[in-house]
Amino acid sequence: MAPVFENNSEHRELDPNVCLPFDNLDEKCHSNSSVIFQANIHKAHPIGFEGNYFENERENLDRIRGVTNNTHITKSFGSFSQGNRKFMIFPWADGGDLDNFWQEHDADKRSHELLIWSLEQMLGLAEGLQALHHEIGEKINLRHGDLKPGNILHFLPEEGRGALKITDFGISRVHSVNTFERKGIPTHTRATSPSYEAPEAVSKEKRARSRKYDIWSLGCIYLEFAIWLIHDWKSIQDFNEERKLKAYSDAFAHFYHDSNGQVEVHPKVDEKIKSLKNDPQCGDNSPLRALLDLIATHLLRVDVDARLDAEGLRKNLAAIVKKAKSE
Repeated sequence: MAPVFENNSEHRELDPNVCLPFDNLDEKCHSNSSVIFQANIHKAHPIGFEGNYFENERENLDRIRGVTNNTHITKSFGSFSQGNRKFMIFPWADGGDLDNFWQEHDADKRSHELLIWSLEQMLGLAEGLQALHHEIGEKINLRHGDLKPGNILHFLPEEGRGALKITDFGISRVHSVNTFERKGIPTHTRATSPSYEAPEAVSKEKRARSRKYDIWSLGCIYLEFAIWLIHDWKSIQDFNEERKLKAYSDAFAHFYHDSNGQVEVHPKVDEKIKSLKNDPQCGDNSPLRALLDLIATHLLRVDVDARLDAEGLRKNLAAIVKKAKSE
């Protein structure tokens, strides 16, 4: 008999010969570590993906289910193993990821409604990050570690623009003691997406990475969101090319660079923010100007201590959204 999966995050070990309740299995994409399938299934059953990083991600998702009902975090329904294959079960995002949204809606009129929705989604992502950072427990320190447009999914409702949600906690790092108290035991991983990684990923400093690593990554994403709102998808791509090392065509486009041994914000980032501020849509009292000021002053800062924490980011974005709605 095909098993019934409940929405309770339970992990089940299934016999390899057990039939699964999946119909019309369609492979959507894959990487070296995972394959994502979409399936039509009975209403009693959600959907799943197979992947490595399995035990780490399953444990992280179990913790994440304990946060408050935040609508901007993708939560799993459960997981199962069948032989040597391991699966996790998630709701399906019909809108794809944030990159897909930017491309598919590139021709949309840059209306006040689109601006409000975009700012609300940025606020929602900050609220989701705050939940991850602070609501799992006082002695637990969780950072996502790989925030990027590809790990922000777009869920579509029956009407409206839908919601953006953080996903993919496969390389999230959970620590049972405060990061800055773990003297001499820094955590490092190169398994992140280099374009959005924070400068401390290449720092020679032995200081352990804090949750503010994620704040830098969100700053990168917000800047690209602002570029898309003010210009278009091609401008994001052009900005990506501008930040690459010219000598390496396949280099990653970091938002920082090494200047004679000193890591600093990439000069192209400063140039882009300055250029955007000169756009007519970014007047002194406009929401977009406030967003750009927030990114430059409090998010894309090489000095970790100079970055806002998730709660500070949430408060600043909430004020921007409130002001944008009132105008």
